[in-house]
Amino acid sequence: MFMIRSLFIGVLGGALVSLHAQTTQPNPIPASKIAFDTSEGTPISLPSLMITMEPVCYSSDSCAANFALLPATSTDAPAQAAPFNPKDVTAYFDLSGKVHAIDPAALEDLSYVQILSATPTGNGVAILIHGASTEGDNAARLVPKSGSEPPRSKVDWGYFVCFFDSDGKPQGIQRIDSRYKAARIAYLGADRVLLLLFDQVNEKAVLSIMKDDGQIVRILDDEGSLPGTSELAKGSAVRDGDLDVYKRLAAASELTGWQFGNAGGRLLLLKPGADAAIWSISPGGEIRKVKLKLPPGVQVDSIVSSDHAWIVRSWVPPSSPGPAFQVDPENGEVLRRIDTDPAPSSSILFASQGTYYAFWWDKDQHPFIVKSK
Repeated sequence: MFMIRSLFIGVLGGALVSLHAQTTQPNPIPASKIAFDTSEGTPISLPSLMITMEPVCYSSDSCAANFALLPATSTDAPAQAAPFNPKDVTAYFDLSGKVHAIDPAALEDLSYVQILSATPTGNGVAILIHGASTEGDNAARLVPKSGSEPPRSKVDWGYFVCFFDSDGKPQGIQRIDSRYKAARIAYLGADRVLLLLFDQVNEKAVLSIMKDDGQIVRILDDEGSLPGTSELAKGSAVRDGDLDVYKRLAAASELTGWQFGNAGGRLLLLKPGADAAIWSISPGGEIRKVKLKLPPGVQVDSIVSSDHAWIVRSWVPPSSPGPAFQVDPENGEVLRRIDTDPAPSSSILFASQGTYYAFWWDKDQHPFIVKSK
């Protein structure tokens, strides 16, 4: 259901080769090369080598990413190992290397927690999750049992926003109205977060502003620029003759691959793929849609936050990582191609005043944050 991106050492190494073998474009695009200084990196203690959500940085001291904790190995383990089911945690960190690992599953009020998205806020991190709470008394914690879930009649499943401070301490849990399926979260400023939701009643994607006290203060997109069920489900296996419930599930699932970024004081909501588009959202909630125009054969993969420029990562089907591209905020045209060395574009964290920051693993698999030269 979810698109998981894992940055193992091998993946990072393989990406270096593909970045130097780009498809020749019929119309040359201005290019620049970003060289990272891997000899002067800042060590950072990450929860895992496997990243399951691209890092989101709104500044040099406000970043968040999701990591899968790999199961511990044991010499006493039987040959038939248990199914691979890593546990996700969120890391809140800054580019100086300070990091806090946050596990929403440790909250007393929730169980069977699945992290959907996370965002740095002005003073911590907000995490969007799907989970379960007991009926009536939410203070009673359910104890998960391996390979099983509680009876549906005994728990209350839903989507929640969990707020944590800069030290990783919980500050509150807010439940999202059950008419919505939640996909992504972003920080809008002034103690407000922006939620990308699928409205099951009106059958369309919506953007909702929530205060940190849980109050939904505004639903954006009155102009209807976000797609509805039919358009969202178009790329899935669902067909016109299938039941409406399957179409709605496919539409809600499609939104989980969208991503938030930040540039020039505006939130950017990216729809990746061959028909990529960015919705640019002002702090006041005004929305403008821009369709992206990458070279033929190249698809938009993800977005990089920066202090001003619109930067997207790319990939070349079926599975080759591509370079990053800076695109024009007005018309979506490519302004320049950004090649990187030795860190691949997939590891870029943030760009500020011409300096790029990226993750880098040394030969002993120790993670670092490196800067461009």
